[in-house]
This record gives sequence, C-alpha cells and structure tokens, in this order.
Amino acid sequence: MLIFYGSPSYFFNIFIAALVVVAVYFALKNAAPQTQNSVLFTLAAINIVQHFFKPFVWPHLRGTEFSFIQTAYNVCAFLIIATPFTYLLKSPSFRSFVWSVGSVAGILPLIAPQWFIGQTPFQWEFCRSFVCHVLLLTTSLLPFLLRKIRLTERYALSSALLFFAMLFVIFLDNIICIQTGLLPRGAEESLWDAMLRVNPFWMMGPSPVFAEAGKFLAGFSFGVTCGTLPYVPVLWYFLPIFSLIYLTSALLGRLCDKKFVEKMKIYPKNSVDFVKKIAVKAPNEKIILSYH
Repeated sequence: MLIFYGSPSYFFNIFIAALVVVAVYFALKNAAPQTQNSVLFTLAAINIVQHFFKPFVWPHLRGTEFSFIQTAYNVCAFLIIATPFTYLLKSPSFRSFVWSVGSVAGILPLIAPQWFIGQTPFQWEFCRSFVCHVLLLTTSLLPFLLRKIRLTERYALSSALLFFAMLFVIFLDNIICIQTGLLPRGAEESLWDAMLRVNPFWMMGPSPVFAEAGKFLAGFSFGVTCGTLPYVPVLWYFLPIFSLIYLTSALLGRLCDKKFVEKMKIYPKNSVDFVKKIAVKAPNEKIILSYH
C-alpha cells in the first residue's frame, strides 16, 4: 500500500489525523480550563521532546549525532519548539500567531505529503512526520475550538511581523548549522551555495519550477541582485507575503467578529425593503431605510 494523492492510504492518514483532533476535542470540551491547558501543554511538550531527542525516540535515527534536524531549521520545527511557550506566556498576539500558523502547518503536510508520494506509510520516517504534525495540529487548532482565543483583526499586523521574525530566526538557524557543521556542506561549497541548496521556505529564491512567479513577486519587493541571483534572502518576497498574511488575518478576524456578522445580516433584509419601496412609492415619497 503506497501513498498517492487519492489513494486509500492517503485518505486513511487524513482520517486518523482528524479522528485524533476530534477525540481530544470531545475529551476536553467539558473539562476545566486548567485541565485543558495542562493536557494541551503536555501534548506540546511531548512533541518538542521527540523533536530534540529524535535519536532516542525513533528507531531509524538511533546512533545518529545531534544535527540540524533537531533545531528550528524550518517552519514546522520552529512552531513545534514555540508551541509549548504559548501555554506559558500570556501574550495574545504571540499565541494567535503560533496557533494560527501552526494549524496551517499541521494540516498542509497531511493533505500534501509530497515527500512520501510513491512510498509506503509503514516506515519510521513517515510515522515520525505524521506524529509530529498531528501533535502540532492538535495543540494549535484546539485552542480556537475550545475558545481559548478567537481570530480577530486586532492581531493582523503583529501576525505578519511575527511571521517574518520567524523566518529570520530560521534563516539564522540554517547559517549557524552550516557554519558549525550540523548541516554538512561540500569542501568547495560556500555558505551562499549551501544556503541555496537548502533554501528553507524559499528564502533564497523560488525553485526553478516557479522561477517566473518568483520574478513577478520580487518585482513588488526587494528583488535586487545579491550574489549570483536577483534575490535578497527573505526580503525578496517580503511585501507580497506580508500583505497576504495581513489581509488574510484581517479578513478572517473580521468574519469571526460576531458584531460584524450580525451587522451584515441586516443588509440583505434592507435590500429587499429598498426594492419594495421603490416599486410602491408615491412620486414625491422619500425612501427611508433603517439599519438599527
């Protein structure tokens, strides 16, 4: 049984992930807030432990030394490390950012398991990836479902800024790993070339498949020549990605605002009233609409 888009194993993995989230949700739904926080923090702590101590947890990594895969080398790794702190810190903007991005980062590898297409799910590396992303999804999505925090446009700007702060941390993490040997590079390979090879979250530029799209995005940002490529690391897609995150956060926050939703329900009713009054109004009659 191999993993392909639309295959039974593909949908089975998504089903199991959804089952875990739903099961934990109903187990905590009527629990005391302190119990909810303790359980979610424990799950986040388990995830960060398996991340830092992979050689001791996963059989296929036994005997390997500490390496870059145990650091904040990509977005998911950063979020796994950051999630436990959301239950310790009282910053609503930090919580909103980590839990929102963590929900997306937990879902994407499940619906787009690109690294495992054509492979069997019965291997330790797939199990490790599945477990860490399901735990990330559970500990990020449930705070919203349990109403510990709600999406609001108030955190749109801070979410966009924190997203790029996260990218800079990941960027520096990769540089440190290359310079210290945690991320091996060739004898003749420069730091720049090594970063181009790793290219976490396309920080050094788009992949060749999306070269034209990369040039288009860079045209709206800081796409000037740096080294041998026309992309400034991280900053080359700053303006379009920043705008996308800000606008998406603001829109979702507004749609989750009960007052805004209730206000929007008035307009269809008043539109009908408006049409009716036009149809039956006297020649000199004024049309007065009520929006309260």
